[in-house]
Amino acid sequence: MRRVTVKTPGTCGEYIQGWYDGSPCLVSSPIDRYSRIVIEEGSGNLETLKPKSRKLVEAVFSRFAIPQREKEHLQFTMTSDIPLEKGMASSTADIAGMAAGLSAYFNLGLTPKEIGALCTTIEPSDNLMFEELNLFNHISGSVLKEFEGTVAADILIVDFHGGI
Repeated sequence: MRRVTVKTPGTCGEYIQGWYDGSPCLVSSPIDRYSRIVIEEGSGNLETLKPKSRKLVEAVFSRFAIPQREKEHLQFTMTSDIPLEKGMASSTADIAGMAAGLSAYFNLGLTPKEIGALCTTIEPSDNLMFEELNLFNHISGSVLKEFEGTVAADILIVDFHGGI
């Protein structure tokens, strides 16, 4: 029985957000809070997924011409410790994780760039699908500039209990 588990980080906003060569861009600030997705053979529960995650599944199935009957046998389990409605990329973590999980499950070989492009067809997205630092167009999903290294920083999050 096939089973894939994926863990995708949330963010604490962006290190940088603005414009580069006429394109909107950002560099997200990943944190140690995660969306976890398990995909395995089972009775099928696509209809229980959040709308954006379900849309991502449909996009992957369409792009790779995966037979629709395969969805009937996929069991999805999604959990997250990323706060919702706080600008911490909870939905991007969900859809990027779903793309990575489906890629592994069906051996599709999606790259982080392809996952970023897929995610931005669903919603403007943070660049948390990349391990390396880059300047990312969060609207089109394109990488505008790549950098070596990472940004190390201690982050203090203060929550005033509102939502966005």
